[in-house]
Amino acid sequence: MLLGQLQFRNCCSLDDHYTQQSQYPQPLKLTQIQQQLDEDKLLLELSLGEVHSYVWAVTPNSVNTYELPLKKTN
Repeated sequence: MLLGQLQFRNCCSLDDHYTQQSQYPQPLKLTQIQQQLDEDKLLLELSLGEVHSYVWAVTPNSVNTYELPLKKTN
């Protein structure tokens, strides 16, 4: 086996090990988010788009979705 082949194998095995060890964070479920909120707290999430924009209002006990008006152009 050539030295270059050995180094390549070691590199690949390290990458495979890293890939196996790395886990991407998972998004929280609604109930998990609500459990983090105090009774007097509100979480607002916005999604702004060219055609439609929305806001979500999350409390410990509810979630509401509202469509925002379009930006007026002069």
